[in-house]
Amino acid sequence: ACRAAVWARRPGIEISTEADLLLASIVLRLGLRMGVLSPSAEDAFDSFAHFTRQQVNLQKEVDLLCQVRSALCSLRQRGMDAAAQVSLPRPIGHAQLEVA
Repeated sequence: ACRAAVWARRPGIEISTEADLLLASIVLRLGLRMGVLSPSAEDAFDSFAHFTRQQVNLQKEVDLLCQVRSALCSLRQRGMDAAAQVSLPRPIGHAQLEVA
């Protein structure tokens, strides 16, 4: 059987991440108003926040897993036995599904 590494995600991480980004944004804006930070810090933070939100949003990975699962099912239907032993994780909150 094939094995794959799967990220485990802590429940509620989206809310915690958004709260952390909001707090950091407030501190950043205070730093800008006090003149201890330059405007480029705001641009850097916006890029960081965008990247962080993309990493927390796993919809892209869920879509990719569904495409891989579909491709493996297609291989199995065409008689390719290698696909028969592959187990793909379900999106968070679901039990693993054997590709049949």
